[in-house]
Amino acid sequence: MNGRTQWTVQVYLSEDDGGVVRAWAVLSPGDDTALVGTGQSGDNTSADSADSAAWASGSEEAAGVALCDLGRRLAGVAELAAGAP
Repeated sequence: MNGRTQWTVQVYLSEDDGGVVRAWAVLSPGDDTALVGTGQSGDNTSADSADSAAWASGSEEAAGVALCDLGRRLAGVAELAAGAP
């Protein structure tokens, strides 16, 4: 690889009626492919979903889990590309 390469990761968040926040971390390396990691927060039914602090906490948790999942998937792709068993 010559020069500089930029990859973009976008994180999408959605909250269901039960207060569970789901996240999708999407890596777009610049070609027509994408790699997706997913995650969700714990059940926040005891918290008012309109509460911005609860939403922020659930969002951070879900996004963190999704990004970790994406990292594991990316490492797996790298191992396959390198020919690791």
